[in-house]
Amino acid sequence: MKRNPLSLLFAIVALALAVCFWRWFHAGLSQMEIADRLNHEFTVGAYAVTWLIQLGYLALLSRKWLSMKRRQDR
Repeated sequence: MKRNPLSLLFAIVALALAVCFWRWFHAGLSQMEIADRLNHEFTVGAYAVTWLIQLGYLALLSRKWLSMKRRQDR
């Protein structure tokens, strides 16, 4: 069975959110504190995903550039 990388990413994010909610529930935080922390977590997550996409694209471009350079040298 071939695994889809997006499903693995979704599972990791779901597990991380479950752990955060469990910690917040046992810390006795109010609804407003949980909302503030969740807002921060989503903002950090959005920035992380954006950087991953940009760095992945940069890696793809660099591999293509190296491939073209090697073909020219032959």
